[in-house]
Amino acid sequence: IVAVAGSTGSLGKNISKALLQPPYVSSFSEIRLLARSPTSDKAKELESLFAGAPARVVYFNTEDEKSVDEALKGVDIVVNALTHADDSVVDGVIRNKVKVYIPSEFGVDHKAYVTDVNVWVAKKAHVQKAVEQGGGNLKVVSIYVGLFLETGFGPWLGYDTTNNVYTAVGSSDAIITYTSLDDISNSVARLALLSADPTTAATVPAHVRISGSGVSVKQVQELVEKKSGKKITVKVVPLDEWKEGLKSTDVLKQILLAAGEGWLNYSKVNSNELVNPGESLWKWKTVEEFVEAGGISA
Repeated sequence: IVAVAGSTGSLGKNISKALLQPPYVSSFSEIRLLARSPTSDKAKELESLFAGAPARVVYFNTEDEKSVDEALKGVDIVVNALTHADDSVVDGVIRNKVKVYIPSEFGVDHKAYVTDVNVWVAKKAHVQKAVEQGGGNLKVVSIYVGLFLETGFGPWLGYDTTNNVYTAVGSSDAIITYTSLDDISNSVARLALLSADPTTAATVPAHVRISGSGVSVKQVQELVEKKSGKKITVKVVPLDEWKEGLKSTDVLKQILLAAGEGWLNYSKVNSNELVNPGESLWKWKTVEEFVEAGGISA
């Protein structure tokens, strides 16, 4: 039995859809999609995809311990797609003797990147709590995917598509990993199965990097210029200058700093072959394909 917390959110919805489709759906005796509002339009949208699958939407409120326990009773795998590190999920996982826990990560590999950014510090502590309290009975698998392909190109991350000015921190040649929601969802589904199967569980590390596509700001500039025929200006800000006055609460600016320092480049060290050997299960979506489809305007 697999359960998805935050199943109606942007990422959670995509993970839920992946689990409800072949080849994954037949591998689970039950798929529980956990939601605070099981009768919402978003929940009903998920229900419309069941098509005979052994799935149901279940009430789940992290502030209501009883609802957490009822939702997780008998569950083997919990995928946490909530947007924040909520320790009540870990508490429920431990109480209900869940076997595999995939926490809410899906971004920067904070295990390697030393930082005081409150969001990442909280997530790191969340994972540590799960590992410590789970002992040897709970397999915790953290998944890092770099930036989401669908939301990684906007002014909030240095891509001013209105004025056609891109900002790179440190170097415009620094490679940054972008992974699509579909690729993330397929990877989560695969890792859930591999982790729960006694014959393959040992092949899944505690920390998994996924890299859908790795490109630099300069390469994005070239792709968009070729597609649009418009001139794109790239502004490079030195690392020391970017760090001046930078606060730990400036998460988006901290992400750009991590990218400039090379901490978002998962193109060489990743577990792509583990989850999708030789792209035999699906084809990773590239930034080039995203640009060609009009994903980045100019």
